[in-house]
Amino acid sequence: MYAAHDGQPAGSPALYLNQRWLLSDYIDPAQTFITCPNQDVVYGLGFFDLDKQPVVAQVPDFGDRFWVYALYDARTDQFADLGKPYGSQPGFYLLVGPNWKGEVPDGITGVFHSPTSLANGIPRIFQDDTPEDKAAIQRLIDQVVFYPLTEGEQLEGSKTYSITFPEGQEPPVNGFWSLTLYNEEHFLHPNDLKRYSLGTKNKSLKRNADGSLTLYAGAKNPGGDKESNWLPAPEGTFSLYIRAYWGKEPILDGSSLGSHRRSRLKRPNWLQVSWTYWSGLRQKAVP
Repeated sequence: MYAAHDGQPAGSPALYLNQRWLLSDYIDPAQTFITCPNQDVVYGLGFFDLDKQPVVAQVPDFGDRFWVYALYDARTDQFADLGKPYGSQPGFYLLVGPNWKGEVPDGITGVFHSPTSLANGIPRIFQDDTPEDKAAIQRLIDQVVFYPLTEGEQLEGSKTYSITFPEGQEPPVNGFWSLTLYNEEHFLHPNDLKRYSLGTKNKSLKRNADGSLTLYAGAKNPGGDKESNWLPAPEGTFSLYIRAYWGKEPILDGSSLGSHRRSRLKRPNWLQVSWTYWSGLRQKAVP
């Protein structure tokens, strides 16, 4: 249930800034991170530097289940009302610091302003003490996600990026999906392979031994078996867009985000892909 990381003691969660950690069951007596915990909910925890990077809190549809995301500033004062007692709806909530002056992107359900840059969030999801509910809650807690809102991040052709879909976790569609690369002027990039997108139409894509699918993007050909999965990019900046036509219900109701958030855009510094909007690839920086 707990993992030591970067010198952290056993019994404490492995935490990354502007990310979240979440249990899969009631808190265990072995933990020494939280004092006086309750034994009624599945806990989560995340720490944020909101002036450095705003954070999106993803709320799935919990149905009749009690849930609350307790959001605290650096003084441990609660700065947002987000949860079932407040009538909050499923969606995407933006958490920003006192000095943030950016624009709120489309698709954001609500905005909460922390009076301090440093903040933390503690989701609490009620769970019945039955094997059936302990199994049922897993789908929901997989969708409890906090991720950074990237502003102005640019992909560079001088770097090689990879996007990996775990087995069975490609965009769920009745029609087709595709990943398309555009140059800095948002036009298709001419290349010797005459390849501008990859997806359902491409029958020669190579899968990894574990069944996952990795696509590559960059100016340099990765070579070998990877070439069939490569989107050639210009030397300068470029962008990637993912499209899903005739999406299945998980796309329409947002429940696919819990699984598709695991797809990754990789370079020497990791970037995590969040499928917030299926009309365009959203890049999320990971420390």
